[in-house]
Amino acid sequence: MKDSDKKKEFIELRAKDWSYQRISDEIGVSKPTLIKWDKEFKYEIETLKGIVLEGLYHEYETTAKQRVEYLGEMHQKLVNELRNRELSNVRTDKLLDMVIKTSDKIEDIKAGNHYYFRTKEDIKEQKDHDELYKLPVLF
Repeated sequence: MKDSDKKKEFIELRAKDWSYQRISDEIGVSKPTLIKWDKEFKYEIETLKGIVLEGLYHEYETTAKQRVEYLGEMHQKLVNELRNRELSNVRTDKLLDMVIKTSDKIEDIKAGNHYYFRTKEDIKEQKDHDELYKLPVLF
């Protein structure tokens, strides 16, 4: 493996938060050299970490929809079960607690997502604004 390949792999592994020891074992480079590379490629590592994190956020957003669907279905089952029970039933308090908790979870997920509802004119205006202030690509 060429030195440039090892550096590239080092950046990728550090962006995944691998330890120096683990990277050293993986690519066969001494820990002092890896520490030097960490300083040299600090910004590249941070950038790649950001890209990886953004991917995780995107994955989370996808699963947030699935979680809301699941919690919504569970909430509805719990509510239906609660409707069929007598309030004097000992376990009703537990069921009611579950209804409240699933409802709260749904609200937590909803609060964490931001939705924008724009007209066609708003969208065109936003695109024009973004194009006007678009930063040039430097690489």
